[in-house]
Amino acid sequence: MITVDIFNAIESGFTQGIIFYPLVLSLALSYRLLKFPDISIEGTFALGGAAFGVILSNTNSYFVAIPAAMLFSAIAGSITALLHHYLRINKFLAGIIVVTALYSVIVRMIGGSNISLLKFNLSTYYLQITYAIASIIISIVAYFFYRSKYGIKIRGASINPELSKILGHKTGLLLVIGLAFNNALAAISGVYFSLDAGFSDLKIGQGALIVALAALAIGERLIPKNKISILFYIILSAGAGSIFYQILWAFALQLNIRASDLKILSAFIVVILFVIKRRNETGDEL
Repeated sequence: MITVDIFNAIESGFTQGIIFYPLVLSLALSYRLLKFPDISIEGTFALGGAAFGVILSNTNSYFVAIPAAMLFSAIAGSITALLHHYLRINKFLAGIIVVTALYSVIVRMIGGSNISLLKFNLSTYYLQITYAIASIIISIVAYFFYRSKYGIKIRGASINPELSKILGHKTGLLLVIGLAFNNALAAISGVYFSLDAGFSDLKIGQGALIVALAALAIGERLIPKNKISILFYIILSAGAGSIFYQILWAFALQLNIRASDLKILSAFIVVILFVIKRRNETGDEL
């Protein structure tokens, strides 16, 4: 007989939801605000975890490793923007190119199968508190960044690039900065995941994109879009979707569903939610 520990599933799902929240937020900001379906987050998520693991192992300093990991992923995100805007490469193809290239970069960076971070292991309770506080800070920074004068320029350049050019804005540079910022957020999820798992390796990024898509699709069904600003809606839906999706994942694991089969379940959830949303809101892809 299968028994389900509801409290444990909720606690585990909440923790994992916070871990993946910056990744989901990164996708949401790029997709909703910048109108850019950024596939490269799957690579920058893994790159952030790998860079963090390598630098932390060599410096023993979180204050060096975390910003460095964010910088590496920000550079990778900016390359996606450069490929699209200046080389006129399709948005999806530009992301695929970057993800593919990052595979080799991460292998070179790690120099082996994985990097153990067990000696930096922190208590689960301490990690939960740290992740929660950091996620609140991330939300505030993202909110005020895209509410700032420069952030509004980035949003304007993405929504109406022709008008932005007429106003004298450098749309290419604005897109580079926007994707660099968003992919730096994806790196934070990679850092969270590596610390929680106790290691960094290449495989942590596999399936990260579909997880982020499923979480975002769920979040946008949970949070009412009316009466709140689009930016506030994006942040709330990313957070709610990430946590709720991971709680569902935790329940599924307790029902003895294989972890590998959950990838299929995630893809199925995304397809179903896409179909429902398209039926209710014509012209909207997510």
